[in-house]
Amino acid sequence: STYKAVDNVVYTKDGTTLVFAAGGLTSVTIPNTVTYIAKTAFINCTRLTSVSFPASLTSIGEMAFSGCSSLKSVTFPASLTSIGSRAFINCTRLTSVNFPASLTSIGQWAFSNCSGLTSATFADAAGWAVYNDDKYKNKSADIQKSDLQNTAKAAEYLRDNYRNQYWKKN
Repeated sequence: STYKAVDNVVYTKDGTTLVFAAGGLTSVTIPNTVTYIAKTAFINCTRLTSVSFPASLTSIGEMAFSGCSSLKSVTFPASLTSIGSRAFINCTRLTSVNFPASLTSIGQWAFSNCSGLTSATFADAAGWAVYNDDKYKNKSADIQKSDLQNTAKAAEYLRDNYRNQYWKKN
């Protein structure tokens, strides 16, 4: 009475939260009712190569796509505001990500061990900073707009330089 399953994916009964996906999926189109992808929803779905996000999505939980080693590229919807910690950790074949202007936070280690990540596009590259804590009290550095406008450098920052910090758009 609390959940429903559609095409090997479990959602809350009202369809607003994607709770869990079967490990054998190779692609998924998430319905427009979903606003949140829960923590560990697609963890270790190693065959998953593509995800189509709905326009309604606002948040991706911690470790949601952790270990999805076949996932190649991700384009987030214009509605997305937050990506949780370790959300895409160990997605080794992920080569590119495209972030909407609505994005305001990226959790620590979100794209760590994404060894193939070479391009990160920020629709709005201004005003980003990294912090040492998830309460955004201890700022580590401001990130220059020009650095995030360089898609290769932005990918390097996500993958390596600032991977262990919390990103926030001020």
